[in-house]
Amino acid sequence: MARRGRKGGKEAVSGIIWLAALAVLLAGVTGGYMYLKRSQAVHVTDADTGCLSASTTPEADLFMVDATDHLSAATANEVVQAIRDRVKELPRYSQVIIVAFGDDTSTPLAPLFSHCLPGQAKDARLDESGRFLDDAYVGFEKALLDMSTKLQNLPDAPTSPITAQITRAASNPVLHWTGDKRTLVLFSDGLESSIYWTKNLKLREPAPHILDGVSAEYFELGNARAKRLQTEDMREEWKRWFDKAGASVRMTAPGYAAS
Repeated sequence: MARRGRKGGKEAVSGIIWLAALAVLLAGVTGGYMYLKRSQAVHVTDADTGCLSASTTPEADLFMVDATDHLSAATANEVVQAIRDRVKELPRYSQVIIVAFGDDTSTPLAPLFSHCLPGQAKDARLDESGRFLDDAYVGFEKALLDMSTKLQNLPDAPTSPITAQITRAASNPVLHWTGDKRTLVLFSDGLESSIYWTKNLKLREPAPHILDGVSAEYFELGNARAKRLQTEDMREEWKRWFDKAGASVRMTAPGYAAS
């Protein structure tokens, strides 16, 4: 009788352990399900923009490409690769806007690409398809390739109002350049009309606070015809201009340390 009692006790303990394990398993499954539901709700996106519907955009990057002069194939490819590399480093669901500008300051700026990108396949959550994420980049890659072709074949413009175009883009609500962090990357030879034609190393003063809180990058493109004008003084004037506009600027140009 004593032996049967001990056996019965062991069976009871074993049953309790199994019930506890089952309860833990059910709690885990329920918790996982609730997590996925909350995650899906948080990551609901707008069908047109691809941006998050329930929260703010983590980062918005505006890439402005100077198209007042045509570019060589090598330089156009440099621009494309720089944009591609930058986008790879952005947080998921960041906004990417690409604008190529010429000398026309009356026609509204039209982005070549404007969309929030969800991240790549390697970033996929349990409830996401990696293939779906990669598909979101098809339009982005097409825009880059189309821009590269355009930059190599466009005619040279008579003027180069670079600062005016930056000001127009920064104050243009149609571009919807909004996010918790905003970044402006300017790809240009830096030869504003006032510098190119008059050799006056003085840019027009920016509108007050036009780039407040913006992280900016001046990415200099070579200009074989006017290389002599792309001087250290010119670059310092651009740095001063961005500082005066309220931006924190990084210079990607000869004479500045790579970062």
